[in-house]
Amino acid sequence: DTQAVRRATVTLQRVYRGHLGREAARDVVYQRAKAEASLLIQRGMRGMHGRMRARQARQARKEDRAATVLQSGYHGMLGRHRARALRDERTRQEAALDIQRATRGW
Repeated sequence: DTQAVRRATVTLQRVYRGHLGREAARDVVYQRAKAEASLLIQRGMRGMHGRMRARQARQARKEDRAATVLQSGYHGMLGRHRARALRDERTRQEAALDIQRATRGW
């Protein structure tokens, strides 16, 4: 009878220890899966942030180019207006000189 109790005890211990081992293995698998999922999420977030930064940088470059085009257009217009004003002034001065020459007989 003690041998039967001993066998039953050994069997219970073996089954329980197997249960504990499977539970520990399940925990290890779960922790690994959790770590992999965490890395996957982190990788996705880093990629998303990188794409967002790249998009913002492209937008900033586009805005800079647009500002440059506007500024160069404005400066060109300003230069043309100044050149026209100088030409008009020179023409008026030459006309005044022509009148003075004609009047004075030179």
